[in-house]
Amino acid sequence: MAPVLAEFGDRYPAVDVTIVEAYGSALTDSTARQDFDFAIVPADRVEGRIKTSFFGREGEFLVSSRQSPFVHLEPVQLKKLPPLKLILPTHGNVRRERFEAYFSENEVKIASILSIDAMLATLELVARREWMTILPAVILQGDMNGRARTLNPIISPTIEIDYAVIEPRGKSLSLSARLFLDILKGHFDAHLDRLGSML
Repeated sequence: MAPVLAEFGDRYPAVDVTIVEAYGSALTDSTARQDFDFAIVPADRVEGRIKTSFFGREGEFLVSSRQSPFVHLEPVQLKKLPPLKLILPTHGNVRRERFEAYFSENEVKIASILSIDAMLATLELVARREWMTILPAVILQGDMNGRARTLNPIISPTIEIDYAVIEPRGKSLSLSARLFLDILKGHFDAHLDRLGSML
């Protein structure tokens, strides 16, 4: 988001921008009430109160400390690993539900789960302890060099996340919102290109 805001601010300095980070359900409610021009949310749940369009797809990574036995950026199969100590979102989060279904369907062994909704706390704990987590690549751009944490794409099967743009029904995006969304999409696509060249 930082480079997106920097580019947008340079191009359109007269436009005021508000960014809100929240659960997908909260963003959906706010967007349906027309509190926001649009939101980007996981595409798992589509509701009739909003307009939805596909934004992009990317893979999830197993994230562990630099002391973990894994080779940075080498793919891993979770079902072949020893029982995992995982930090996951709390119950009620759609990502938690997706992970638990994946673990059950693919016989992934879990030693224990710590439920945390604070991203900074999760990343700090993973960097210092034996805990691991699962995160999409877009959150991990600063870790791609492997200096703070070890990242491993999950394969066989992959875990992918689809993102959707949601908008209020019956309301067209303003020019400012369309311009912002175009820049955001450009940066996301560039992120996927960089990721593809690294893996």
